[in-house]
Amino acid sequence: MSAAPEKQFHFVDVSGVGNAGKSAVVDFLREFPSFHVPAHSFEFDLFRVSGGLVDLHHHLVEDWSPIRSDRAIKEYRALVRRMALSPRWYDIPGKLVSSGQNYDRVFGGKFLQYNEELIEKLVAGELEAYWPYDWLRMTPLTLATNKALMKLGSTRLIRSKVYLSNQNDLSALVTTMMNRLFSELVAPDKTHVVLNNAFEPFNPERSLNLLHHSKSILFYRDPRDVFVSGMNKGNVAAADQALQAKENDGRNKSFLGTDNLETFVVRYRTYMNNLYRGNDPRVLRVRFEDFVVNHDEWRPRILEFLGIDGNDQKRSSHFRPETSSQNIGIWKKFSNAETVRALSHELKDYLWS
Repeated sequence: MSAAPEKQFHFVDVSGVGNAGKSAVVDFLREFPSFHVPAHSFEFDLFRVSGGLVDLHHHLVEDWSPIRSDRAIKEYRALVRRMALSPRWYDIPGKLVSSGQNYDRVFGGKFLQYNEELIEKLVAGELEAYWPYDWLRMTPLTLATNKALMKLGSTRLIRSKVYLSNQNDLSALVTTMMNRLFSELVAPDKTHVVLNNAFEPFNPERSLNLLHHSKSILFYRDPRDVFVSGMNKGNVAAADQALQAKENDGRNKSFLGTDNLETFVVRYRTYMNNLYRGNDPRVLRVRFEDFVVNHDEWRPRILEFLGIDGNDQKRSSHFRPETSSQNIGIWKKFSNAETVRALSHELKDYLWS
């Protein structure tokens, strides 16, 4: 009896430059029954992180070498193990290794298994050899031990396992792995899967090329509202606390650099200067303010971009333009007029109004 055909999802990644209001379009998509939309707090990091799928593809396909391909496989294997582990509170060794994503728990215990199967298909063979390139990443104790063994004339104990990679179609393997993985999580009636920040908004094509049937929506927002709503709680005057984003807990917005105005300006300008501006039909750039204020115009554009029927939308309280509009122009209520003037001057090219 033949195996059941693999489920083929359409993946939609929504990313932005940080505190950009992308939850508005995520909540909009939540109103379509065929879409699986995770909690706002859930992010799938396997593509964009250092040593992840994008880096793996670069070193195995775009710029192969025996040194870098071997290292890429080793780093990817270590990475997925860290992401997979969901140690119990008493599992101290596991706690020391786990990076906190707990993906094996999220994906029904299949995250590590499916990624190991992916790696097996990428490895054409392996050998044991003196491989000094591994020594560059050894702990001081291991490095000292190997040096001592080498002085003692050891030839076998200082060898490393070296992976020989093949030229399999990595994008096809990644697509299969992702469909299998999300089949463990997504209800059978869903056809689309929304990802939060899985791809980066700076060069989404690299991730899109790895995952078939995927698209990317990029969000950005007026920097003055980004700053005011993303300020560290400890630096906010009592009069301005109501202006902060509800999810701002003083930790999850710290990457914005709002503790220092100059740092925030440099960060925002750097991100915006690198925001994708190509013409790939799989990518759509959206300004938060336009999506909310001009929703009647942007709604059909989103529907056309994703190839979905607007009649399927089940309107609910998930996304309400009138509610989201209250998060536009909050900088006008900010008590520090000098800061607002500085932001308006330094980042004048990125203001909405």
